[in-house]
Amino acid sequence: MSCLAPERFVDLLDRGGLDAVSAEEEAHVQECETCRDRWATIAAAGEVLTEARPMRVGRVFRLVPLLAAAAILLTIVGIISANKIAPPVKSPMTDPLTLFLQGTPDEAKSARAALLKAGRSALPGLVAVRPKWKGSARLPELQNLIWAIKRDAAQDPAAASLLDKLDTVKIDLQFEKTEVVYVLAFIRSLSGQNLVLDPRIDAGTVDFLSLKDSTVRSVLEILCAVKELDFDVKYGVVFLSKPTRLWSTDHAVGLPAANLWRTRNEGAAVGDKLRSVRLTVDIQNSPMSAIAGYIQEISSVKVVASPGIADIQIVMKVQDLPLDHAIELLTLPYGWDARIDDGSVVLFDPKQ
Repeated sequence: MSCLAPERFVDLLDRGGLDAVSAEEEAHVQECETCRDRWATIAAAGEVLTEARPMRVGRVFRLVPLLAAAAILLTIVGIISANKIAPPVKSPMTDPLTLFLQGTPDEAKSARAALLKAGRSALPGLVAVRPKWKGSARLPELQNLIWAIKRDAAQDPAAASLLDKLDTVKIDLQFEKTEVVYVLAFIRSLSGQNLVLDPRIDAGTVDFLSLKDSTVRSVLEILCAVKELDFDVKYGVVFLSKPTRLWSTDHAVGLPAANLWRTRNEGAAVGDKLRSVRLTVDIQNSPMSAIAGYIQEISSVKVVASPGIADIQIVMKVQDLPLDHAIELLTLPYGWDARIDDGSVVLFDPKQ
């Protein structure tokens, strides 16, 4: 089937999300990256405007603000052309994202407070509009707001500490026509921070990047703005990926938060062991079965890679990372998972 129309995604948002799709639509969305990105952006618009849009009785009245918000965001990031959605009726700007970027100083200040209050749910929309403001005087304000939301939302002390280090460690660098993976490897070696690029992402090359006495945070923000990526503390590391993968709350689009064994509170003793062992590895195209054997050797916990993923080659470099987070990195970005069965950690593909 062809891609779903933007109006259909807005209708789905009003009905509660992707659970309302037909079987044929669900199969298409699973396979179509364009539709997944489109859904993530429209869902972000709905989250950002939840408190701002007026409360009216009746489905039609609730749908209009969402459709207008989706049209604004989709136009900004270029996901669809202007003729896909009829131009919204001109009205005073009411959503905090637009007010923050285009309103008066007082409106921008009020909108910033609203977006901070929205927390992580505001990040998809903020990151989505960032490409439009490259080279603009507004870009530093936008970057600072995105950073403030990330920092305020870091409830875990370890995550907060990682972010604080990004904002204090300074480095110099200069690259031309260099693959992003090598740029990140250089930053990792200078900063001592675990920087991990989503293995499902081909970030390409950097044409030119030269910075002196810049915080790691600033370097990553510039790199991500250029390559349309983003970063956050995920799985115990600074994880870089596409914004939709990082911030979408839809299970068909976003990255899972944790492994199955953790969400189900399985195997408390095994979980404690995984959290207590720390891992330093530089894995370059090793089969998952070999990695499982190495983890078992250093932890004394039996680790089994299911047949569906045992022979798949893995690349990962981390230092002094708790083993539970290492297992998350080995599975969740690939769409795999981990459970605990009779004291053993089983790495498996949920689709098989």
